Amino acid sequence: MRQTLFLLLGYPGSGKSTFSKQLSTVRDIIRVNSDELRRYMYDDIEAIRNTKNNPAVFGALDYVTEQLLSAGKSVLYDANNNRRRDRIASQKLAAKYDADIIIIWVKTPLETAKQREGERALEKNYVRIPAERYKQLIERLQEPEASERVIVIDGLLPFAEQLQSFDAQLANITLGGRTSQQ
Repeated sequence: MRQTLFLLLGYPGSGKSTFSKQLSTVRDIIRVNSDELRRYMYDDIEAIRNTKNNPAVFGALDYVTEQLLSAGKSVLYDANNNRRRDRIASQKLAAKYDADIIIIWVKTPLETAKQREGERALEKNYVRIPAERYKQLIERLQEPEASERVIVIDGLLPFAEQLQSFDAQLANITLGGRTSQQ
C-alpha cells in the first residue's frame, strides 16, 4: 500500500474510533485521535468540552500527522472530518508528502449513532458531547464529492466483516477505481 492519509467521516457514535482502533492494530497505519489528544491536553471537563480549545487540539493533531507523513508513514486521522473544507486542508497536507488520501466513511443510522453516544456517556473518562454540539456535528456532515476517494464501512457490522470490506474497497481504489458501496 502506498503511503496514505486516511480521514474518518461519520456521525458521532457511528463507530469511527472503534473501527480505527482495530484497523490500526492489523494494518501498518498509525492512528492519531482528536478525542484522546484533547483528554491528554486538558484535565478539566469544561476545558475538554470547550470548542475554543479546538485550534490547539487540531494544531497538535495536524503537527503529529505531518511529522508521521514526513517520515513516510500512513496515518489514520481519527477525528470528525465531516466538512469538505477540512478534507481539502488535509488533501493539501497529503499532497505535500505525495501521499494518497482516502476517506473512510463509517455509515451508521443516525438513531443508532445517537444511542451509542448516550451509552458512551456512561463509560469512565468519556466526555459526552452536549446535545447542541452533537446536533451541529450532524448538520455539518457533507457527503464526499465525486472527486474524493471513499471507502464506505457499515457501522453495524462486526470488525471482521468491516475489515474484509475495507480491504476489498482499498484494492479497488489502488487499482484505479472508485468505490461507492452502499
